[in-house]
Amino acid sequence: MNKHSIDQLGGLDKVNTIPGITETAAFKNNRITIIDDSYLFGIGPRVDEAAKILFQSFYPQ
Repeated sequence: MNKHSIDQLGGLDKVNTIPGITETAAFKNNRITIIDDSYLFGIGPRVDEAAKILFQSFYPQ
């Protein structure tokens, strides 16, 4: 999820108010990833950073 969405909800603890989110594996396993909006909405030189953040959240060491 992007940081703006989390802020609009009032924090990560409010994610469960999104319809259907509690049925996802990410929610059930406490693996919701928050990423800065600028990574998602502006593809540019930092796209590799976004890919690394997402990869590390999908495949933690």
